[in-house]
Amino acid sequence: MFKSFLQNFKTTNECIILALPLILSMLATQLYLYSIGNYTYSAGEYMFIFVTLIVWFSGIFASWFYMVKKTLEYNDSVFPLEENRKKAFLGLFKALFKGIGKFFLPMLTVVILFLILNSIKWIIEALIIIYATPDYAWILATDILFCYVILYGLMFWIPEIIYNERNPFKALLKSIKNTFKSFKDFVILYTVLFLISVFIVFLLLVSIGNLFLYFLTVLILYYFMVYSVVIVFNYYRKNFIQSEE
Repeated sequence: MFKSFLQNFKTTNECIILALPLILSMLATQLYLYSIGNYTYSAGEYMFIFVTLIVWFSGIFASWFYMVKKTLEYNDSVFPLEENRKKAFLGLFKALFKGIGKFFLPMLTVVILFLILNSIKWIIEALIIIYATPDYAWILATDILFCYVILYGLMFWIPEIIYNERNPFKALLKSIKNTFKSFKDFVILYTVLFLISVFIVFLLLVSIGNLFLYFLTVLILYYFMVYSVVIVFNYYRKNFIQSEE
């Protein structure tokens, strides 16, 4: 398992093109939020903005995760002719648009479920504040526990949708079953990624006052996001793929 962590650094470097659409989509999101942040809206307008963001992120996930699949396939392929390699490389960007058509509705389900689970977390935190002595340590613990437990159960959900089962509910059940089929390796994989993500968030918080350090940490964050998806997809397709397109 630990050898896989090192091997996937090499794969991530070879598939670093995945960072480009990720960064551009996040910048576009930030620009949109900044453009609407200085105005007051009616309840209906807020609802429209909320729905727009749900649709936007569903489209991003559908296109980007499908591109991840095609990029990993491209990276594993051998091209006798350079012309074929260039054609396949350009096809990676076409995969962004194909992914929206193939996986928009499943990813919409993923986003909505995550929002529901997040809402439950907010309710629990609100109850802690109302009925107990407000203790930010408890709230932080709730956040960490929520992220660890919920993301633990959902980590294989997206690869299952992309590779095997487009029905998001069937895919969720299959992905949870698969977490127990390789329980030891899965716990190691998930825990290492989770701890690294917590450390990077900590670095972001302490580097806010230093522009250079903050920029460097953001770059590390984007690299780690690509690395995390690459290692999870690689692990999933090597252990659980039944059929590919």
